Amino acid sequence: MGSSRCYGTRDDFYGGGVFEDWLESMFDINSPFTIACWALSGGRGHTATLLSIESAEWDRSIINLFIPNGEYYFTAALQHGGRDPGNVLTVSSKTMKRIALDAWYHVVLVRDSERLRLYVDGNEYESVGINKAAGPCLAEQPRLCLGAAASGNRRSAQWDGHIEGVKIWNSALAKDQVERLSGSDHPCPGGYEFPRFDPQRVARRLRNQI
Repeated sequence: MGSSRCYGTRDDFYGGGVFEDWLESMFDINSPFTIACWALSGGRGHTATLLSIESAEWDRSIINLFIPNGEYYFTAALQHGGRDPGNVLTVSSKTMKRIALDAWYHVVLVRDSERLRLYVDGNEYESVGINKAAGPCLAEQPRLCLGAAASGNRRSAQWDGHIEGVKIWNSALAKDQVERLSGSDHPCPGGYEFPRFDPQRVARRLRNQI
């Protein structure tokens, strides 16, 4: 993967489609990493996942960026400590102004050696310490999914809106680096569009690696 991987090609997904890609084995969720993307929410009728990194078995999301059901803030969750569902680190942007519909936000999740941090538009909203005694996450050849989460071998929490400029680093960006990244214009007109479910249109799946 090198220092980063970027997904910026435009494609449309209909009928609840998603974008999937295998991450290289050198991406280690037990070591520092950074995940960043631009997101626009078009609806709020259910829990909506903009990005998840999943187990190879596709039975659970190990890292999840989402908007909770009925809420107006971003949340990130990291399963830590094997398969125990109780060992989950959660950070959110509850203290920020309510997320507006059809507005762009830059969301960044940073895992450094000590803490998990969530930034929105360059501002750090919450961080939580990493309990190393809980043990490492278990994920061989993790898989990236944009627009939905994995739960019990099925897709759930479909995103309704747009996702652009997804980038993944196998290092932890510092606060000033996140601020500079968030200060750039969102990469219009590229992006991934996830419209509301339309049974009359066929889902298309794109696999793209840069």
